[in-house]
Amino acid sequence: MTDFGESALVSLVIISALQVFASLFLYKWHAEIALKSAQASQYFQFFLIVFAFATQVHAYVVTDLSVFNVAMNTHRDACLLYKITGVWGNHEGSMLLWLLVLVFYGTAVAALSSCAPSLKVKVLSIQSMLTCLFSLFVFYTSNPFLETSVPFLAGRDLNPILQDPALAFHPPTLYLGFAGFSIVLSFALASLLEKSPNVRWVEWTRPWALAAWSFLTLGITMGSWWAYYELGWGGWWFWDPVENTSLMPWLAGTALIHVFAVVQKRRQLLRWSYFLSILCFLFSLLGTFLVRSGALSSVHAFASAPERGIVLFAIFAGVSFLSLAIFLVRFKKFALNRDPIPLSSRTGAILFNNHFLLTLAFTVFLGTSYPLLIEAVTGETITVGTPYFAATFVPLSLPLLGLMGVSVWMKRGEKTRQKTSPFLHLWFPFVLTLWVVLGLLLLEFQHWRAILMAGASVWVLSSTLSAAIQKRRQNSWPMILGHGGLAIAVLGMAIDTLGMKENLVALKKGESIEFQGYAIKLQSIQRLKFPTYEAERATIYLKKGKREYTLFPEKRFYPHHQTLTTETALHHFWFSNLYFALGSFLPGERWTLRIYYHPLVELIWLGGLLLAAAGFLSIISQVFQRMRRGGFRKRTCQMMMMSLASLFLQGVYPVAEAGEIEGGERLVNSAVEQRARVLFTEIRCPVCAGQSIEDSNAPLARELRRSIRKALMEGQTDVQIRQHLVSLYGENVLFRPLLDSKNLALWVLPFLVALGGAGFMIWHGRKDIQ
Repeated sequence: MTDFGESALVSLVIISALQVFASLFLYKWHAEIALKSAQASQYFQFFLIVFAFATQVHAYVVTDLSVFNVAMNTHRDACLLYKITGVWGNHEGSMLLWLLVLVFYGTAVAALSSCAPSLKVKVLSIQSMLTCLFSLFVFYTSNPFLETSVPFLAGRDLNPILQDPALAFHPPTLYLGFAGFSIVLSFALASLLEKSPNVRWVEWTRPWALAAWSFLTLGITMGSWWAYYELGWGGWWFWDPVENTSLMPWLAGTALIHVFAVVQKRRQLLRWSYFLSILCFLFSLLGTFLVRSGALSSVHAFASAPERGIVLFAIFAGVSFLSLAIFLVRFKKFALNRDPIPLSSRTGAILFNNHFLLTLAFTVFLGTSYPLLIEAVTGETITVGTPYFAATFVPLSLPLLGLMGVSVWMKRGEKTRQKTSPFLHLWFPFVLTLWVVLGLLLLEFQHWRAILMAGASVWVLSSTLSAAIQKRRQNSWPMILGHGGLAIAVLGMAIDTLGMKENLVALKKGESIEFQGYAIKLQSIQRLKFPTYEAERATIYLKKGKREYTLFPEKRFYPHHQTLTTETALHHFWFSNLYFALGSFLPGERWTLRIYYHPLVELIWLGGLLLAAAGFLSIISQVFQRMRRGGFRKRTCQMMMMSLASLFLQGVYPVAEAGEIEGGERLVNSAVEQRARVLFTEIRCPVCAGQSIEDSNAPLARELRRSIRKALMEGQTDVQIRQHLVSLYGENVLFRPLLDSKNLALWVLPFLVALGGAGFMIWHGRKDIQ
């Protein structure tokens, strides 16, 4: 059966390559025939990739162990869900899914878009070129249909950390975002290749850009939730290189959808919209290269085959060169409105919005790629982690949040100059924000960045809600929902950072403790056996007042991978939760149990869902606007509504995983223990894939925690401890790189870019900025 799938993949290479040239050639002779030919070719490509993907799914469902990819990523006794999700739980299968999404977008444009025929032919040809490149990559370097010469009796099974229901939805949603920006690139390049400028390409492209951005938002939100409960570190964002590669196109895409609104309404920033359209997909390609080449160490990385990295880099370099060359040659012919942009208008605020968004994207790119640059130039290795991004990304995001609170009160452009200053409407949000910041300071919270982020989120949320109430007929509801969603997510991040509490205990069966107003009792431990793993499951009773709850955290052992994991259990209340992880068995018939209290942490994912909903709502509003004008096909609305309904009817409520826990380490002195915990988050585990010694269960990480606590009790300073660790393991052991001549650019460049760009826009504020 997989032979047919491989044949379909080869046919896809041939058909997509033919379409690139045949449609463009035919268009010179007969435009209608060329368009029908391009559409037919696109439909056939979709049939081929769906058939190839279906054969791979069938091989997993029936457990065809003659296929090497199947034998290495599933087991005969695995449940049906994990057999299906195993298709994309590996490099080869995930690239096949990536290709399926890529072709899907081209087919959707062929069937649904009402753009001009000449533009559609070029869009489909460019999309087919991308399809051809990635089909060749999959066939020659990542072929999922290869047969094995070594017999397997039952299969190696899916990676235990990926055996989670969320895997059924997270990767497909994420790829709908990554690959979705390919169609935005195709529209931009096709428009640049047109003989005469037509701003309507933005109108035709904007729904696809919103769809890609919304799916990427949803994918990142789901990934954050999955990491929170599955990786077991009790956190929602770790600044892992793979997480960073998803954040870069999201930031660029956020800038793009704001610019598209300006181009449509004022016909300004057209050239800038072309550049951002190209940049979004280039960031997606860059992330694909970094994740799958093995260039960066990550707990999420798929593969480390150098030949794959070389081919992916060649694709990235080729697409980058071609796209930027077309843009540089053609962009001077596209400038529609040369009126100056008042910086006090909403359009001016969008300019600053774009500047800070791209500065943040540059900061993430710099922090992610700088270790590679340093290693290539000096041969030394460094690690850039959470402490660096907390010191750079967080302060640079504050001006962006400040502008968001002001922009909802601004009007667009010079012709609609407002009669009253928007600042007259902001006294209440300002007073409320000041009250919140001062209140948090009086509570003696030490995380000043989190306090500022909490204040900024209150500023945006209160300003947005005030505008929604007072300007009901003037503001865009997707904008209100999007700004409010981001503010809610940031508020959840800040409050969780400030108020998170942890309790590590060792309990016998039947013993109880009090934590956060709950009586917590370890009732029993059961030993269970399942087809693919063995488990030790705890029964935890919670009681608060008259309410009682039962939770079941457990430890699992997967014999096929020789892997031990810990599944956590969550108790949810008022957007907060108690987070339980069962640890190791100790002498004296005791079990260690780690309990976290995360206040309002679930606002993070609520805000992410609201952000994605804002994007989908904007698409729906545009659909109805086009239907009223008679320029949009009725089935477009029907298909989008069906897709959205199926998307929001999906729900996943999984049990989570955490790392193994050991007891007997904490210091009695709470101040010294706090210093130790901060140091733990800054020290990289030398034998782990990007984990801090705070999060790692490795024996070396435990030994380092003990040695750091001992050094602190002996009176050593934090600087002395860091210097000692650097002398033992090198600078690579620090998540916060040293501020020296080698790392000066890493620390200075983000702030120079932010200040320089803002200064330039203020200096030239009355000129044409296009």
